[in-house]
Amino acid sequence: MAQWLVKKYLLIVVLGLLPIIVFSQNKTDKQPINPALLEAARSFSIEDLYEMGVRKDNDSLYISEESARAHSDLEYRKILYPEIYSWEKALTLIAAIELKKAFWHLINLYPKDQESKEFSVRIILGYDSLFDMERVITSTFYTYAFMDPEVGSINDGKIDISRPDILEEKLHVVKEMVTYIRAYRQQNAESNKNNE
Repeated sequence: MAQWLVKKYLLIVVLGLLPIIVFSQNKTDKQPINPALLEAARSFSIEDLYEMGVRKDNDSLYISEESARAHSDLEYRKILYPEIYSWEKALTLIAAIELKKAFWHLINLYPKDQESKEFSVRIILGYDSLFDMERVITSTFYTYAFMDPEVGSINDGKIDISRPDILEEKLHVVKEMVTYIRAYRQQNAESNKNNE
């Protein structure tokens, strides 16, 4: 629990220092601050990263606001589900602190080729020191996968999966990423143990 609080406060400090770093640049390098970026930093919520967008509780289907927006907002869907996922867009989302959306892009970029797989894993492992990335990647999948036009849709409160094969491929990617996260954590734990 104490480690979670340290990570939370570290993140708040890092996000809080962002404006100071921007303002401390030389006047010749100074550019106007992007208001959207500042608003994203202010509105960032760790809880949102962990929220499962679609889940079944007993006989009820729970759909979060984020998943509902991914289902109904056509402009928002263009950001989440582009025809072609790109590293440029994924990195732009990371820079804008739109992390859950960025992680969705990483899930979709991962199977592209070996280089994409390695780059996706490096990014995810880098965030594992701040967040429980196993939970984040899993919740990202359950937030966006069922709304993905490649996979299916929600009709009358029921999930309609038209392409279970694609859904299964994306779930397989998430499981591989989780395997890398666990291996990384174990390696770090062994390394720390050996250094003591």
